[in-house]
Amino acid sequence: MTKAPLRPRRRSRNMTSTIERPGTLFNQDIPQPVVNALKEKSKQENYQPPKENIELQKFAQLILYAISLTAIWGGILSIAFFSESTSNENFLVLGFGGIISASMAIALVEWQRRRGGNEVHSIHGYIIGIGFFFSAVGVLYTMRLLISIAAESGQSFLIDETRPWQGNDWQPAAEAIYVQLLACILLALGQYWYLRKLKGEITFGLAVNTLTPLAVVMIGFGPWLEWSNQVVSYELGISIISLSALSMWLALRTNNGIIFSIVAVFSGLVPILYEFAHTPEGIVGGEGGALSLMAFIILIQGALAADDRLRQDLMQWTSIFLVGVVIYAIWLVGHEDLNLVLGPLRAKNLGPFEDILNLQVVLWITVLIAYFPATLKRRIPYMPIGL
Repeated sequence: MTKAPLRPRRRSRNMTSTIERPGTLFNQDIPQPVVNALKEKSKQENYQPPKENIELQKFAQLILYAISLTAIWGGILSIAFFSESTSNENFLVLGFGGIISASMAIALVEWQRRRGGNEVHSIHGYIIGIGFFFSAVGVLYTMRLLISIAAESGQSFLIDETRPWQGNDWQPAAEAIYVQLLACILLALGQYWYLRKLKGEITFGLAVNTLTPLAVVMIGFGPWLEWSNQVVSYELGISIISLSALSMWLALRTNNGIIFSIVAVFSGLVPILYEFAHTPEGIVGGEGGALSLMAFIILIQGALAADDRLRQDLMQWTSIFLVGVVIYAIWLVGHEDLNLVLGPLRAKNLGPFEDILNLQVVLWITVLIAYFPATLKRRIPYMPIGL
């Protein structure tokens, strides 16, 4: 017996009231598709909070560090210079203030470097440069303090006959220049050794390290000329040549052609600036003593210009300025009637050759000899034109 056929059932519908239906007068919102909802969910799951700007934080640290140093050195300079006379206490404050400030800067960099992967960032490079600057100030004034203490204890070679020892406003003899010269050389080499250990952005630190010897030479306009009685003595001449050579050698080791070009050109200007600064009164034939030092500077420039590590195109443009400085020096010799003063080689000792072998001829021959190797390598094509 067959079963009775089943009656088909009508499909049930979940009727939605007109109030709940979308698109009616009561509800104008259109429901979002399921796909968009899944995308929103995935966005929420993959959301990452914004990363912190580490460079901005380090730059803020640099600003705060600069503000603190300004406050510290405002007090130091007020103690050192706002007094009626200069004494050992002033040198003590400036010397130890500079050394302590430099130690703070290097310690800050070392602490952050060892915590952050042993790499130096650009902000650290600026802090290192500031620390190097204060170290130079501290070392120079510390040496000045030691010179005064040694002279007070009876070291006669540091006392000039015309300036006997006194507690305030005392100026040592020219031999004291050697003390600061040696300290500056050791400081610059120590800074270079420290920078070689670092990895990362240290361009600013290298620049300060390179320019520190030249800065010391410029500082010598005041005290060093006074110590040598406004005469370009052996002590002053050796110091100018040594620090200029050290600065150019450090610039070459930075592997930065622009830094070397700046240092090389400025080193050529140093004898000219010293010639304007010193006043050899009462010394016959003393005019031209500073400018005569340019012969040694030119020899160093020519030797380094032939180095293959420097970019040829940069040296070509640098040679224009080098030639210009030498041409100006030769013109200045004739205009100011300056004499040749190279140690025992002086114009008055040349006899009949005084008018032939003058300072202009010596500078021209020195350029010809010094830049000959670089010219053969075609690194400075404008030098023959200048000659």
